[in-house]
Amino acid sequence: MLFSNLIFFVLALLIYSTYTPQDPGDVRYFLFSFFSLTIGWYLATWFAFRHYKKRIEQSPLEAFRVMPLLNALEARFILSALFLYFYLVYGTGFKNIIEGFSFVRDSSFLDIVIGIAPFFLLLMILWFNSFILFRTSSSVSLTREKYLISHLRLNIPILLPVFLFSLFQDLLRFIPFTKNLGASESFSFLDLVWFLPFMILLMIFYPFFLRLIWSGHPMPRGERREKFEAFCRNAGLKLSEIFIWTSFPGRIITAGITGFIARLRYLFITPELLDLLNDEEMEAVIAHEAGHVKKLHMIYYGLLFLGFPLFFSLLSSLLAFAVYGFSGYIDPLITKFTNDPTMFSLSALMFFALVIVMYFRLFFGVLSRNFERQADLFVFEVVGHPFALISSLEKISRVGGHVKDQPNWHHFSIGQRINFLVDCVEDRRCRDLHEKKIGRIKGTLIAFVCVSLLLLGAINIPAIKNPIELNFLKNQAQRIMTKNPHQVELPIAVADILYARKQYRHAEHMYRHIIQNNPDNATALNNLAWLYATADDLSLRDNKKALALAQKAASLTREPHILDTLAEAYFINGNTEEALKAIEEAIVLKPADLAYYYKQKQKFLGKKKSREK
Repeated sequence: MLFSNLIFFVLALLIYSTYTPQDPGDVRYFLFSFFSLTIGWYLATWFAFRHYKKRIEQSPLEAFRVMPLLNALEARFILSALFLYFYLVYGTGFKNIIEGFSFVRDSSFLDIVIGIAPFFLLLMILWFNSFILFRTSSSVSLTREKYLISHLRLNIPILLPVFLFSLFQDLLRFIPFTKNLGASESFSFLDLVWFLPFMILLMIFYPFFLRLIWSGHPMPRGERREKFEAFCRNAGLKLSEIFIWTSFPGRIITAGITGFIARLRYLFITPELLDLLNDEEMEAVIAHEAGHVKKLHMIYYGLLFLGFPLFFSLLSSLLAFAVYGFSGYIDPLITKFTNDPTMFSLSALMFFALVIVMYFRLFFGVLSRNFERQADLFVFEVVGHPFALISSLEKISRVGGHVKDQPNWHHFSIGQRINFLVDCVEDRRCRDLHEKKIGRIKGTLIAFVCVSLLLLGAINIPAIKNPIELNFLKNQAQRIMTKNPHQVELPIAVADILYARKQYRHAEHMYRHIIQNNPDNATALNNLAWLYATADDLSLRDNKKALALAQKAASLTREPHILDTLAEAYFINGNTEEALKAIEEAIVLKPADLAYYYKQKQKFLGKKKSREK
């Protein structure tokens, strides 16, 4: 349940983050859609769970069979909630409205919290009504309020890293030299400078937050606890505390361990599991959990989750480079997406949703299944045999309502786990082969993270990235000028970049092309005049052309920077008097960089005085 919900929440965050608002949004339409969907959602979930409750009452199922049915129904409804949330974001102007408020737009934390709130509300309604089915199967006396709180406690830790990182980004903006970090919508390479240490700290202290949210209480002192503690010492497992995990009574029969360092390492055991298993079986389960620690599984899980934003960012950069490199072949798509931001957002959403599902279902699934099997094998090292663990798995299968031979995407089935343990008893080579397999998986994961980090760093080196991006911009500008010669904003901007990077020939060609189709464009006239007057490449200098272009630009508008170019053109042609008149007219207009204009005036005056001497 937890692992599936992880994917659902990541997809919900993706839906929200990929959408680009285009207009302020219609508040009345959003409110009408929101309340209509919410009411419809409540009725649909209420009817469904009431329907299944009546079916169970008419042909009673064994109580332990109801829980898998409840889990399956909740998963299907959460998937439906994703589609409703998609409509709220893309179809009702929800994001347009909330980002109209500057305090939301300027805060990553508020943007994420408010943005994900409708999805969370749909889940709360779902859980409110799923209680109808839960109480028919559970012997635990649990109120609807506590049932909802249990769901919240179970699921909030999934979103906690996102909330903490967005809050961390907001705090960074108060530091002067970091205020631009996290300001862009994409995950930049510079953000990794802060993301990596944040992730390390989060992985260390995350168990502390889990302890607070899951609200477990220490296992009472007594003979049984002392026996478990002695077993942990013999297994080489250092713990800070053993907690009775009461977050979701009647719903979860399991144990889990969390924590990279011993002082923040906690073993969580549900009371249902403690009641179900005898001491020997519980020790086998603890041996399994100890295996996760001794085999360093949590470090590799951390690497896997660290690799996700790296892989995501790398894939985004590689896609951008593909667009830059093959823009000539995909011009229709580029034009369509550029003119329709919603289409671009939808395409990005579908592509990255597929990437996310594949990453977690494939990479995480392979890692989790094989790590669980390796943790099972650790019982051989501690106990010497797997029979107590097999017995515990059999009991959990019967009482928990699990289909023994039905695997899921992150665990082998209970039947497969038992069969593998039996095979390992009969043939030691099975254990050795699995250990070698785990070694290959770990090596592949380390290589994947290292290569992703190196590639991401390499393709963000200015010497590599800038020429590729500039080449793309040049191609785009050329296409725009060919299709719509009067749309000059991007071509002029690209020509300016080319000039700033001293690619004067390319800049001259672009300015001339713009002027050919827009002879009265003052900006292009002025910038080309400045290029002819000041280019470092002396072969491009042309004083007469510079003056003619500057005079025409000045006849169209008398802005300070236009007058400055005119003054420079007069000056290089030896007409100091006209240069002084032009620069003084510019100074009267009080431009922003007034000191520069006075410096220009002093240059012209100095030349005039030297001539008079």
